[in-house]
Amino acid sequence: MGALYVVGRICYEAGKDVAEVERQLEASKTEDPEMKEHIEQIRMDLDEELGPIDKSLAEAKEEMSEAIDEAWEKNTRPTMLGRMVQKIKNAKLFITAKKAFDKSNRSPGILSSLLTNPDGAKIEAYVRDGGVQISVKPRAA
Repeated sequence: MGALYVVGRICYEAGKDVAEVERQLEASKTEDPEMKEHIEQIRMDLDEELGPIDKSLAEAKEEMSEAIDEAWEKNTRPTMLGRMVQKIKNAKLFITAKKAFDKSNRSPGILSSLLTNPDGAKIEAYVRDGGVQISVKPRAA
């Protein structure tokens, strides 16, 4: 019984608060239209006065950010660990590029092996489904 009373009391208080808010909304709708126009004019005047200030503030923030970035780049040095990591990355990139262009560890291509030793391969060609299929296999020794 006590719990039902507490729930009922809370609902009653909430309904009372909602009714007060609704009454205030109705009162604001029926206010003097001249007063609303006056308030709107004041808002527009404030926006006009604060507009240039907001723009100059945004520009100042941008300039300050750029100045901080420039000062940070100018006055900071990479640490010893950072320099070592950068050197390792550069060496790894160099080794990868060297491997890509190095010809010593590549197996010879089919065309070069055919040109150097034409008797060492068996070439079969046949027409299938309107196309030519060519097969190149090494000869058994």
